[in-house]
Amino acid sequence: MLRPLKLAVSCCVLAVIIFYGGPFALGVAAKIGLERQGAEMFGVPVSVERVRLDLLKGEVELTELSLVNPEGYRVGEALGVSRLYFDLTLSSLLGSPIKIDNVIVEHARATYEVNERAIGNLNVLLERLSGEDNTSRNGDTGQGSAPAGKKKEAKIRVDQVLVVDTVLTLDMQAFGGKRAAETLSEFRAEKIGGETGLVPHALGREMARILLKNILLAAERKYKERVKTGLRDKLMEALQEGVGEKIESFLEKF
Repeated sequence: MLRPLKLAVSCCVLAVIIFYGGPFALGVAAKIGLERQGAEMFGVPVSVERVRLDLLKGEVELTELSLVNPEGYRVGEALGVSRLYFDLTLSSLLGSPIKIDNVIVEHARATYEVNERAIGNLNVLLERLSGEDNTSRNGDTGQGSAPAGKKKEAKIRVDQVLVVDTVLTLDMQAFGGKRAAETLSEFRAEKIGGETGLVPHALGREMARILLKNILLAAERKYKERVKTGLRDKLMEALQEGVGEKIESFLEKF
């Protein structure tokens, strides 16, 4: 009688561990994997605070992803995301590709800094990401068949990515300027991975590329606007302080 009771208790404990501890263990593994792959893609340390998985609902949530600046720029964060989440279409798990309807990226943040050679930190990260795209694991782009002897990875497609409340900081301190922050407009991208989908590594790289490129385009445009405004203001100050008076006295002679 005692032995069956012990067996029943052991089974119950095991079920509790699997039910509650399983998602936690998978989340930790996903966190470690994201940090490792992120560092490989960008060539800088990448940190993730937490990855939460709800296996019953098919929900995935990532909080506080952060990339530090490349070497040669100010110490600090170059790119970060406060929260990223999505729901898997559970019925698609039985087929291929696995389908994700919407990926929501909330409170992304980026700091754009230009060094003395007029090269931006986000440009460096995007170039590294593009280079990693061309030389990734045995040339695997997520398309085609898997090499012989290698297990074929599941493919995933994302119908839409929505990026909201992105804060961009322009760091102009290298040229005697200041830091200025502003919120970017909402951004959407559709059909990531096409109809056939991409393997997880390639899908993550493509989503990172889309996010970074969108932020970079806005950063370059706004940086140039502020540089022009700063030059115009300095020119007007020079005219008003001395050069302007000489011009006025010169014109009075005519």
